Amino acid sequence: NTIPDSKKDKDRETRKTLGKLEDRFYDDDENGDENLDTPPPDCRRRYQQAYRIVMETDTQGYVSSNSDESMRSAKDLAAVSWAAFMTGSAPDEDATYRIQAIDERDVFERLKLASVMLKQQKDGLQKKVLKAKKDDGDELDV
Repeated sequence: NTIPDSKKDKDRETRKTLGKLEDRFYDDDENGDENLDTPPPDCRRRYQQAYRIVMETDTQGYVSSNSDESMRSAKDLAAVSWAAFMTGSAPDEDATYRIQAIDERDVFERLKLASVMLKQQKDGLQKKVLKAKKDDGDELDV
């Protein structure tokens, strides 16, 4: 039950790209400790930072015959699919999804996985907001 060398190489390259992304992403966060007055980056800023890092470090050599400028390139989609996993403020909470993403070779399947993860995060945040509103309303009635 051996894996062809090309598949091993692609898997190794994928893991290396994600490793570079995590290293650069968290190194940038740690360097921000010098200025404690700066608020931590929000979800959108973390996504944009991760997207930029993926675009700079991804060396898959995508080839596309797409001439339509309004459509995203394969490299863009790959960057979106990786950056989506870097949006959470607590990386440990998303660990299961991130591990699954590493094993996924298909960009579209990784995008679907990211969509599920982000929907779960959204639902969790909505529950927290509703609870906070309820708690605030209870205090006002007292």
